Amino acid sequence: MHEYRLKQPKNLLDRLESVFFAVFGLGLILMERRIALGLTLFAFTAWSLWRDFYKCSREIVFSEEGICKISREGTQTLPLEDFCGVAVFTDTKRSRIINIYRIALVPKQPYDTPLTVYTAVQSFTRLPALPPESVNYIRHRIAECTGLQDFGDIGSATLSELYAKCCFLNQD
Repeated sequence: MHEYRLKQPKNLLDRLESVFFAVFGLGLILMERRIALGLTLFAFTAWSLWRDFYKCSREIVFSEEGICKISREGTQTLPLEDFCGVAVFTDTKRSRIINIYRIALVPKQPYDTPLTVYTAVQSFTRLPALPPESVNYIRHRIAECTGLQDFGDIGSATLSELYAKCCFLNQD
């Protein structure tokens, strides 16, 4: 039995944003201006940091039996029958400065939401705008371990366009 364990990277940008709002809320409280707003900002950011810490996936395990998302909350198992393949895409226009590449599992039903399993940020100063080798390696390993179709790099697409670009237009 083949299995592939994918550790999820920590989203530092979201954490920095939350810390900024917490400090801003604390500053409003300490300066005795808009104490209610400061308490609300501080409480909301503390709650969101705790929620992300508790519910965020720490690891995803891909195998022939299914997909297991492991978090502090517990393990969630998703059946492979819900997905038809795996693809790399970017939801922004590819540029020369920075690109955000996402690996997603494409659902079999056109109105289901794709499952984004990995995100990689690449900054560079030369063309062409291609996904990094690590993203392609992860995509190949997921397809190999699960038996799902490998759609490859499909370019720019939104989550709602992903099914159409992969399954309906038959881009392999």
